[in-house]
Amino acid sequence: MPPETPVPSWIAVATEADLDDLIEIQRQRAESAHTAAATTEGKASRLLTPTIALLAGMVAISAYELRVSANAVHIGSRILLACAVLPALAAVVYLLLCAIRALDTDTRVGIYGNVTGYRRAAGGKRAHLEDQYKAAVLAEWTSKRKASRLMDARAAFSRALIAVALALVIGAVTTALRS
Repeated sequence: MPPETPVPSWIAVATEADLDDLIEIQRQRAESAHTAAATTEGKASRLLTPTIALLAGMVAISAYELRVSANAVHIGSRILLACAVLPALAAVVYLLLCAIRALDTDTRVGIYGNVTGYRRAAGGKRAHLEDQYKAAVLAEWTSKRKASRLMDARAAFSRALIAVALALVIGAVTTALRS
């Protein structure tokens, strides 16, 4: 839920001469938050490409390691190979989390305030300033939430990379020992 935005007290005490400048400042503040949210969405979109590629690769590696462990002759070999699957499965889980978070960041509709000329005409510049202020607060809130989701996606991607590296090392070692 978007936050409730009470009207700050400084709006009531602002002089008539300062209202135009304050309206412009709040408009620029909202525009800056819109731009930051759009940038975050672009970064999330770009994060999806390597995530999906790694996800496909790790699913294939996991399936291969599971098949090899199922075909192992000795119980010790099966246990060792089954343990090699665990990092690959962890990588798949982290990559799925990353993809979901990045997709959520990229596609979730932002909540922004709408400043209309009708309210300005009816309530004057002070009412218009209130609307601009509320729109700026809402845009900043949306931008921060999108950035937070992107950081969650990047954290999952980092964990996935560690699991991928571990899975590849363990898989290479167990394959070399099997040969």
